[in-house]
Amino acid sequence: MFTPLVYAQTHIATYELTVIEKENYDEFLVMAQEDAYTNNFYLIFDKDYSLFTSDNISSDKVGMSDAIASLTNELIFDKQQKSYHIEKTIFNTGETYCIKRSELVEWQITDEKKIINNIECYRAVGTLRSYNKTGDNFIDAWFAPSIPYSYGPSYFNGLPGLILMVVDNNQYFFSLSEIHFDVEMNKDSKTIPEKICTENVITYQEYTKILSETNN
Repeated sequence: MFTPLVYAQTHIATYELTVIEKENYDEFLVMAQEDAYTNNFYLIFDKDYSLFTSDNISSDKVGMSDAIASLTNELIFDKQQKSYHIEKTIFNTGETYCIKRSELVEWQITDEKKIINNIECYRAVGTLRSYNKTGDNFIDAWFAPSIPYSYGPSYFNGLPGLILMVVDNNQYFFSLSEIHFDVEMNKDSKTIPEKICTENVITYQEYTKILSETNN
């Protein structure tokens, strides 16, 4: 079970991942859903930063449900810089890089609204630019203006309220299961910005190029 490293004025949202069943439900998606049953995801955030992680990641492993959500390590979002930071290790070489990636989702907020977990939410749709796949992913999210933090799970940020539910390309979705505000500070832990990686910093485009070259 995940033990959060929390900080002053820090809030924690817990999400569940569900794979959307289809006729062509392949083996990878089946394994991802099985892994998701025992793997909760956590968004730790304050007014300036968010950190996204999971039970698996906190146990130094990457499960199928983490992989489908592109989570191989703690993912930090810098709100002011609109940038993501995550460490990734290339399997073939053992080299570790700090990947810096710009905010990706281009949102359009709609007038549609519904109640999720007794909270009024509005719908927003957008596209997620993909550097190593053909085409863009379609993102369908529901956010809560009454929780005025522009964060969400994984790479889904930038809306005027916390994302409570989000569907990625009709393949899987995150849904909020619980949220706790003003969690007591752990004085022995690093702050979120102190956890941002600083060595071997490259862009996501540079990382995918290195990855492609090492796999050839």
